[in-house]
Amino acid sequence: MYPSPEVQQRLKEIEGWSAKAYPDATGHSIGYGHFIDPINEAYLLSGEIDKTKGQQLFDRDLAKAVQFITTRIKVPINQNQLDALVLLTYNAGQYPITTGTLDDRINGNQGEAAIRSKWMEYNKSRNAAGVLSINRVLTARRIEEVNLYFTRPGDMTPIAKKKS
Repeated sequence: MYPSPEVQQRLKEIEGWSAKAYPDATGHSIGYGHFIDPINEAYLLSGEIDKTKGQQLFDRDLAKAVQFITTRIKVPINQNQLDALVLLTYNAGQYPITTGTLDDRINGNQGEAAIRSKWMEYNKSRNAAGVLSINRVLTARRIEEVNLYFTRPGDMTPIAKKKS
């Protein structure tokens, strides 16, 4: 399984495009939200990339996300569930589905309420003072993702309905 074209497009809409590196979370990103590894990708911190390079980085990031998800999630998941988990990990990194977190709820078939509750915990960011607080943009993203996770395959997904 691979992320659907709709989710790939949605990720690009959410992340936007930047040919130059920009500050993001605890480092820098470029292209369609590719987080730059300051050791192995220092060359990306200066200069610009074109859309071809940006697409290569995006494709690589998606492949890494899918590999991580399929390694951590031990129960069968459908396309919408994979898409939702890709959206989450692309934005929040691997932390939400590491041992003792969301993956335990999914793998343990703990039910919709338990999964939704845990999913929504990843809606915080640090403000300028370094204080972790609820971020309304991240809250909206988490709602979109978890709703997609619980959308039955074949139904019109919340992602397909989105227009940015």
